[in-house]
Amino acid sequence: VLTFSSDIRLRTRFYAFTRTKGETQFHKIVWGPDRDKVRKEVDVLSKLSVRQKLFQTNEIVDIVESNRHLLLTYRLLPEEFYALGKKPMDLADLVVGYSTANNLRTEVQFRDLARFDWFSNFRERFRKSDFYRYLLSFWSDSDPLQVLFVHGDLGSENVFTDGNMYLIIDWEKASDFGPKWTDRTGIY
Repeated sequence: VLTFSSDIRLRTRFYAFTRTKGETQFHKIVWGPDRDKVRKEVDVLSKLSVRQKLFQTNEIVDIVESNRHLLLTYRLLPEEFYALGKKPMDLADLVVGYSTANNLRTEVQFRDLARFDWFSNFRERFRKSDFYRYLLSFWSDSDPLQVLFVHGDLGSENVFTDGNMYLIIDWEKASDFGPKWTDRTGIY
């Protein structure tokens, strides 16, 4: 068993590996507010497994939910896949390509951005920075922002490759209405 917290009481999730009948599986056990994030990941993975062939996703083997906990079991990544040391710039284009192929792009007027959680979080985090003022200088109601399906956490720790194909994990922050630059810049 492997956990990522010295004090489990402070966490709302727990990670474990098991080996049964020669197969190693990864388990994500969550409680509290993280349950909603993981339910979202399950929904995104079920949609992606049916609709796309641009990249691979990790496979869910089992889902068990009680009124307090959610246990998600994944098949371990294939042996030929290895973690990337650095995220390649074209990786974000694969997710944008998925959005394009499935008509998941929408244009939103600047005044309507406040309805999206990502924009509220972005505004709170960066509103006093020069970067935020710089971005605002590009946005106006005459120039709508393009939103589309995004991963939301497309760092190199969530991307694996076998040299030919990417395998992308951890879809908890995925959104159908993220800004086009989200996965390229890592700001969401």
